[in-house]
Amino acid sequence: MADNENLDRDGEELENYDEEGTDQDGGQELSQEDFQKLKEERDNLYNRVKQLNQESKKHRLSAKEYKELGDPDELRQIVEEYNNMQENSNQGADYEQQAQEQTEKVRKKLEEQYNNKLQEKDTELQTMQQSLESHLIDGEASRAISENDGIPELLMPHIKNRTQVVKDGNTYKTYVMDETGEPDINIDGTMKTVSDLVKEMKQSDVFSRAFKANPASGGGSNPSQAGESGAKRGPQKSNYKPRSEMTQSESRKAIKELGSYEEFRKLPW
Repeated sequence: MADNENLDRDGEELENYDEEGTDQDGGQELSQEDFQKLKEERDNLYNRVKQLNQESKKHRLSAKEYKELGDPDELRQIVEEYNNMQENSNQGADYEQQAQEQTEKVRKKLEEQYNNKLQEKDTELQTMQQSLESHLIDGEASRAISENDGIPELLMPHIKNRTQVVKDGNTYKTYVMDETGEPDINIDGTMKTVSDLVKEMKQSDVFSRAFKANPASGGGSNPSQAGESGAKRGPQKSNYKPRSEMTQSESRKAIKELGSYEEFRKLPW
C-alpha cells in the first residue's frame, strides 16, 4: 500500500517537470541528473508494484489448490509437527519412527478425504440410477396398463416386482424377470415385454379383476367359468394358487397334473 502511495506521489511530482527538468509551474528547476534519478525511481516503483501483484495472484491460486486438501488449520498443525520433528532430529533415536507415524497420519487424512468424496459420487450415481429405473418402468407400465384398460393402483406394484432395468450396450432396457430372477421368455422364444406381462395378467384368474370389464363377456364374467354345470375335462387352472405362493412340492404336483412345464408357466405368478 505504501509503495502505491509513493508511486502516485512521485508520478504527480514528475508530471510538473518537462524533459529538461524544468518545473512547468515556475518553481524549482531540477538538474538533468536529478530528473533522471527521479524518473528511474518511479519506474522501479512501477515494476515493484507489478511484481507484487503477480506474486499476490500466484499466492491466491496456490491457496485455492491447497484449500481442497482439508481444513487449513489442521494441515498447518500437521506440517508444524512434522517440521518440529525434523528440527529435533538429533535429539532422539526414535525420530525416524516418529516421522513415519506422522507421514502415515497425513496419508490417512488425505485417504479419508478422498474416500468421502468418492462415497458422495457413488451416492449421487445410485440416486440417478434409481431415478432412471423408476422413470423407464413407470413409463412402460403406464402405457401397457392404459392400452389394456387396467387399474394402475392395483397393477403397478406387481409389475414393478417383476421388472428390472438392465444396461444393454449403450442403452437401458426394461426386462420382465421370472421367479428365478432371470429374464422371462415368451412361448415363442422372444423376450417378454411389459406389455406381454400386462396381457398375461389380464388373462389371469387373480389379476383379471384389476382390469375393466369387457362388455362382450357379459359384464365382467370370466369366460373360463362358463359351462361349470357341465362335466369338467382335466384340471382347471383356476383351482391352483399363484406360482409365487406354491411350495416346491406343490409346483411339481401342478406340473404333473397339467401335463407340461409350459402349461404350468401359464399359471398366474
